[in-house]
Formats: sequence, structure tokens, C-alpha cells
Amino acid sequence: MFFDEPGISLNCPAEAESSAAIPVEIEMAADARTYWDNNGILDHALTVALVRRDAPGLRFLPKIDPNAIMLPDEPLPGRPSEASLDADRDLTVETKVFDVGDGFGALRAGAAEYHVAAAFSKWWAVPRRLRVRDRDGRVRGPDQPFETIPVARHVPTNAGEGVSLTLARDDGRPTLVSEFRIRTLKAYETGCWLTILGLRLNTRGGASGGLFRLVTTPHAFELIGRTVIPLSALAPGVTVGNWTFLAFIGDETSAPLEVLLGDDDVESV
Repeated sequence: MFFDEPGISLNCPAEAESSAAIPVEIEMAADARTYWDNNGILDHALTVALVRRDAPGLRFLPKIDPNAIMLPDEPLPGRPSEASLDADRDLTVETKVFDVGDGFGALRAGAAEYHVAAAFSKWWAVPRRLRVRDRDGRVRGPDQPFETIPVARHVPTNAGEGVSLTLARDDGRPTLVSEFRIRTLKAYETGCWLTILGLRLNTRGGASGGLFRLVTTPHAFELIGRTVIPLSALAPGVTVGNWTFLAFIGDETSAPLEVLLGDDDVESV
């Protein structure tokens, strides 16, 4: 991809075999400030997440081999002035390819379906769908959640079709409200799971998320409900700044919720 401005692109196959390589390609284009804020290592501001569509699961991919021994990064010398960073229009472009079926991606344990999401610094890519097939007929069990699974409360609602996400405040505390109406049995064959993914959009990047079991029952072959998730239920904890939040239930994805969180929001979490 040719970049004429900072950003990110995400490419992955729609289908792949569990016994073969499963490449997820990320291209990052950093402006001067992003480059220097990350000490010249663009991976620092990169997040790649796998959200299960067919079962519970949220995992952030490691960006280096977890068995590697890494020394602390030395500060990059020669940082330009703030005015120079503002005026610099040059881009640093890097490509990173994850084989999510390799030793530390570990998707080789059977068939499964995923949303693949990625963000870099202040930019994010529309999630792609990935179906992993298995020639031996194995089916991958639920992935371990990134954080403890709390039970979400259910309130009947007249929600529109699909899944939505909005920000509200409950006694001054910021909360995420998700409403859903899904016309498929697939979403609750595994027990009704809502995944929240938060992407922190600043030069250093960052992410947060949670996996929630919905306490509800199908209504006339529809999954209908409303659930309120406090930001304190997400991990790692949310911080001050610009965030984009996405909600997933089965194959459904919400529209992005863009939120600016201030000091009062974070202190009340």
C-alpha cells in the first residue's frame, strides 16, 4: 500500500488451514512525532487483537517472541525540536507480518473463526474476518479471555438489529452500554458472549478489553438485550485520552465509538 499520510493497513486471508502459515500483514506509516515518541521502534505503538466469533475469546498478539531476552531500549539521540516535528511531513513506513499459526500465535489447535483487529498509534484498521479450517476435523475450544470474565446484567430492550455501543455515566462513572438484536442462533450457541475492544489513539498507542457473559435468553430465535459495562471492568485499565471502542457478538461488530476520556473519567473508574 502507498501511504501519503500516516496510518495503518491490515491484510489477512479470509480462510486458512490450521496446518499452514496464517499470515496477518500490518503496514504502519508514522509521522515524525510518532517515530520519535516510540524511540524509533514502531512496534511499540502497534496492537493486533484476535476476537473469537464462534466462541469466547480475546487475545492480543505478542509483537516479539515471548522467549526472546530483550534489553531496555536506549533513548534515541537527536530528537528534533517540537516545531521541527510539527513541520516534518516525511513518513516512516514499516511492514510487519505475523504468522498467527506459528509457535506463539498458536491457532493450530483446530478450526475456529475470528475478527482480526489492529491499531497503530492514532490510527486503526477496520477488523477483518478470518476462518481457520482443520483437515482433521478438530474444533478449537474457547480461547482464554484476556481478563477475568464478569457477568453482565441484562435488561429487555427494543434495540435495533445488530450490536451498538454508547457511552453513559452511572453515578458519575463512565460506562459502556451495549444493545443488541441478533437474528441468528450462532451468537448464543456458545453461551452469549460480548467482547469489548478499546484502542487508545495517541502516538504511543495502547489497548484495553474485556470478555463478558451475557445473562439472557433467546426471544423467538433472536438474541435481544442491553448490558452496561463499567470501564473499570476492562484491562489493562483505561487512561486519559482518545479511545475508539468496538463491541463484538458472534459475527456482529458495532459501529466504532469514539470517546475522549478526561482526568475525571479515569479517576472515577
